[in-house]
Amino acid sequence: MTIRRLPLEGTGNFRDMGGYETEDGHLVKWQKLFRSGTLTNLTDDDLAMVSDLGLRLVCDFRREEEREESPSRLPQENGPAILNLPMGPQRDVAPLYAHLNSPDATPDDIFDAMVGIYRGFILEHTPEYKRFMEHVIGGHVPILFHCAAGKDRTGFGAALIFLALGVPMETIFEDYVLTNEFIVRNLAERFPDLESPELFHTMLDAHPEYLQASFEEIDKNYGGVEDYFLKGLGITENHKAALREQLLER
Repeated sequence: MTIRRLPLEGTGNFRDMGGYETEDGHLVKWQKLFRSGTLTNLTDDDLAMVSDLGLRLVCDFRREEEREESPSRLPQENGPAILNLPMGPQRDVAPLYAHLNSPDATPDDIFDAMVGIYRGFILEHTPEYKRFMEHVIGGHVPILFHCAAGKDRTGFGAALIFLALGVPMETIFEDYVLTNEFIVRNLAERFPDLESPELFHTMLDAHPEYLQASFEEIDKNYGGVEDYFLKGLGITENHKAALREQLLER
């Protein structure tokens, strides 16, 4: 079996999404779908390994300031196309960052802010996820998509692909929390005044309740996942069939 986490030195949460079973008994193909955190610190050996994946597209969900602070390091020769779909909280206005910089913040404050971010994927960033899914359905694979930690923006993107492929919701959540085994919790240096490690881990851990908040917002605004795919993302049953044809073992 192909290894799910690629053994890269410069990033800890680079994963192959293959091998999961769908509700109708098919398996997601290996070496077609990859998810990761930031790619800034990839070593030369890492680059060689990534180059061997034959990526056609890298989708970056980070905001412009994140990309400027931590530019990606990717193969240059015959390298992949880059699609920037910036989303996520702005540091100067987002409740999450206000709490992180507040001496009075509690873990519950951070938790609630993270839930708000996941609700925002539906309320604010459905157009970006629509473009993302258009590229996946359009055959731009092998594809790598990532954000900073490979947990939140990336986690919801992975959930959308799995849902379109017919992967059970239970499996989707299992893959989501797998981030907790691989994420590199090295962002503390960005918050030097952070007094409570508990605040820090509340932000970085992949809590199922976070992803569940996205699905609750889908139910509230669209009446369910199927209507969200059709009315929000513009994905028809024919689109799903095409996606399954290219990404599922037959």
